[in-house]
Formats: sequence, C-alpha cells, structure tokens
Amino acid sequence: MIGANLFDKLDKNDLEKIDVFKNNFYNLFPYDYSYIDFNNLKDIKVIMENSNPKDYKKYPLPKGFSIVMYKNGYEYDWARIQTELKQFNTIEDALICFSNTFLNGSEDVYKKCFFIQDGNGKNVATASIWDGNHFGKTMQRIHWVAVSKKYQNIGLGKSLVSTALDLFNSLYSSNYIYLTSQISSYKALNIYSQFGFKPYLSNMPKNFGMDSDTFQRNSEYAWKLISAFSNKNYLSL
Repeated sequence: MIGANLFDKLDKNDLEKIDVFKNNFYNLFPYDYSYIDFNNLKDIKVIMENSNPKDYKKYPLPKGFSIVMYKNGYEYDWARIQTELKQFNTIEDALICFSNTFLNGSEDVYKKCFFIQDGNGKNVATASIWDGNHFGKTMQRIHWVAVSKKYQNIGLGKSLVSTALDLFNSLYSSNYIYLTSQISSYKALNIYSQFGFKPYLSNMPKNFGMDSDTFQRNSEYAWKLISAFSNKNYLSL
C-alpha cells in the first residue's frame, strides 16, 4: 500500500543522509537509478515473514529494564509511545486504534501485548503478538513494535522482538509468523532480519487490498529503497 510522502516520515538524521542513500541506491541498483523520482518517494507498506521462528538469538534487556504484560490503563502509554513516533496524529486517534485492535472482548490483550518498563516503572516500549488475516486465514504476526525516542539505540528493539518470539513460541506451535511494516521503518526491518525475517516477495496475500500487479511492483520498489537506506540488499536474502 502506498502511504504518505516518505520524507514526512523520516527523522532529521535520515534526511541529512539523503545523498548517501542515493549513492547506495546507485551502487546496488544502477539500472533502476534513472527511474526513481527521489523528490516524490512514497512510504510503502511491506511484509516480512519467518518460517523458522524457533531459531533466533536471545537478547536480554539492558540493566534496569523489565518486561510487563498489558494491564488496564496501559493503553494510554501505548498511545503516547505510538503518537510520539508519528504513527498517529493525536493520542485520541491512537487510543481508538488500540481499542479497535486489542479490546475485542477476549482476554488475549493480557497475554499477547507487553511493554518494557524503565527503572522508574515508566512504560517506554511495546510490542505484541496478534491475529492477522492478510493471507485469508488467521495467522500470528508481530504487531505495533515501538520504542520511545528517548530510549532508542540501547538495545530495547532487539529485546522486544526476542520477547515477542518467546511469547509466540510459548502460545503457538506454528512454524510461521509474519509482520507488516513500511519503508520509513527501515531500521526496525534491519532488526527483524537479524531474527530470521525475510522480505515477502511471493504472490499478493488475499486480503492485502490491491491488485496483484501493483503489489508486486510496489514490493520490489519498496525493498530496493529499504536496501538503499540500509546499504544492504534485501532482495538477495
């Protein structure tokens, strides 16, 4: 799916490295370089999949942090973190999304949504394992992974993914899990790749909401841009 202008979703450090990104793109995909309008890039949704989710490196939490499961009221922390990361325009929008996604009348949110707390008991990161129906049947996905800006680049992202896979394997026997993301989250995609997730480049999932040709074209385009931002060719994984 094509979203907002990509440059509106990137942080200041990324925007300052656009020339590096362009050079990476040229080195990785020289034959496509002239076809890319670098002034009009869109933030496209992508899928990653993992067919061996039991084999991954464990990443313990940094000292002073702890994992806690969702409790009533934590939705306000979830909304605060996600809005801070520009996933929503307002806290109210984020709260509506949380309610529609997680508060579905079941008890699953208490078992499948978790947070990382700092030493003062403040929720500073979150992730979940949740039902996804992109492929025409219910399959588990890693969902809504987020680390508050102040707490990024200290290893919490890897701890979130490691804990999410621990949780998935404790609840399910399946050998398949997936996630959806977008180009602007290329740093997170790099973390996922370290846990065995690879780009999904097969036929369009049944419920992805576009025609098959557009999906194939968008996916290849998106992964080339992600590769350039990361200086890592995801299409060769």
